Amino acid sequence: METTGAAQPPTGTPADLATALRTCLAPLRSCRASDGAVGYVLRGTGPEVLAALDDVRSTPAGKMVSAGGNWRDEHVAPVADLQPGWSSEAGDAARLVVYRDAPADVLARFGHLLHALTTSDRPDSTTWLTTLTDNVLKATGSRSEASHRARTRWTPDLVSEVAGAGGAPGRTPVHTTLATLLHIDDDGYSTHRYALLATDAGDAFLARHADVLPEIVTAAGPGPRRLLTLRCARDAEQHAGLLAALTVDEDLSVRAEALAALAWLGGPRQVELLRPHLRTAAPDRLGAVLRRLSDVDGGPAAIRDALRAPEGHAASSSPSMCRSRRTRPRWTS
Repeated sequence: METTGAAQPPTGTPADLATALRTCLAPLRSCRASDGAVGYVLRGTGPEVLAALDDVRSTPAGKMVSAGGNWRDEHVAPVADLQPGWSSEAGDAARLVVYRDAPADVLARFGHLLHALTTSDRPDSTTWLTTLTDNVLKATGSRSEASHRARTRWTPDLVSEVAGAGGAPGRTPVHTTLATLLHIDDDGYSTHRYALLATDAGDAFLARHADVLPEIVTAAGPGPRRLLTLRCARDAEQHAGLLAALTVDEDLSVRAEALAALAWLGGPRQVELLRPHLRTAAPDRLGAVLRRLSDVDGGPAAIRDALRAPEGHAASSSPSMCRSRRTRPRWTS
């Protein structure tokens, strides 16, 4: 129930952040849930408020908080009656302050709250971190200076910190962050999450966690694999092992992008990276790799070695590959 006193922020919380959060959550006042929600997000008290929001989710107040944006006067007026001066614009401006200034634990609880208010038409794979990230991207989508300042803060490192603070599901916060930013749903929002990786900060994050990427790629669909391939191509040597593995990916476009990225490396390095896959990859994925190797120093010898290996796929495919380019068989790309 709504209490008579406003929830007090924890010691050290900036006054403008507390005010901004109350403004952002003001529509919940009409449901007598505002103070409980503010107290939970700021201090982590009363987490049972999330369960209570089930009854609020489908109301205009719940949708105004979960979605933000402009709302008709008939929805704004009841909120302004309870909090004079409130408007959709004020709510959106307050949300930007939250995303710009709130510490990771507050952001995590804000994400849990938004997720509790999100309608059930989102995909089953949607998590509170997904909901929060999508909301950040939507809220910071304009070209205003306030949006830019808030958006600039949201790097993969911050997403990972928020994931850890909020106990997001996943092996580690890094795994969860990469899976969240690369996962593509059919809801029209998820493709924008990749934008947080398509930055200098995103490149640095991928480089620091290069050891995690093969595991993420294994679980990802072809769309995310292609996006990751394109980003990793910006530093082909840093991600050389992953790119080499992707040259024999099941998806043709992923194979093509990965092989194009490796072209920036020297011939001997390409041979070193591609040689192991000649004996392990499915034959119908090796065509472009074999053509590349046939054109670089040391490549034909690597092919001959693979052809001689009794367990190698290439050995059972065509011994003519090592003879001459003019007699090369037609391999699948």
